[in-house]
Amino acid sequence: MKKKNEILVILGLIGSLVLVIFLNFMGVTFHPDVISEFDYSFQQGMESEFVRYAVIVNFLYSVIPNTLQLLSISGITVRLLQLGFSPFVLGFVIAVGNLASQLMLYFVGFAFYKFVRKKKKGSPEATHFLHKYHYLVFLIPSWTGSLGDLIMLVSGHERVNLLKAIPFLFASNLTFAYVNVFWINAQLE
Repeated sequence: MKKKNEILVILGLIGSLVLVIFLNFMGVTFHPDVISEFDYSFQQGMESEFVRYAVIVNFLYSVIPNTLQLLSISGITVRLLQLGFSPFVLGFVIAVGNLASQLMLYFVGFAFYKFVRKKKKGSPEATHFLHKYHYLVFLIPSWTGSLGDLIMLVSGHERVNLLKAIPFLFASNLTFAYVNVFWINAQLE
């Protein structure tokens, strides 16, 4: 029964996000001139050298684990959005980079268990928080910074099924990226 409720919550969140994006493309505005009517699609926006540079920098910055992100690139992101680059595309690029970072941390935790502890198999404890709260834990890493990095390391160490966790991670990353990008874009107006 728990898994069914978790799946319904996740499907509801993903459905809400898809509905908002669909309504935006159909012309429904949620806030004037912030979410709707962007001039550039991904291919049109990539004509400028600065835009290509800024998209690559945003992707590479999001690949770095949160614990190691010591400097900010908000100036580059702000300028990219001022040039009219689509926040939807930028949010997607950032979410993919965050997912790559989380997968890297998962495999570091997995390698620690396999190579440092010299165990190839073993069953994780059922009382561990990753097994107790199932995959809802994977909605947290993108919102909690260094704690999220730790969650991904521990999930690799505990050998949590990665294929089942990826949709939760990506949905959370996409939501977090869109919240941040649209917050920056709203301040520019």
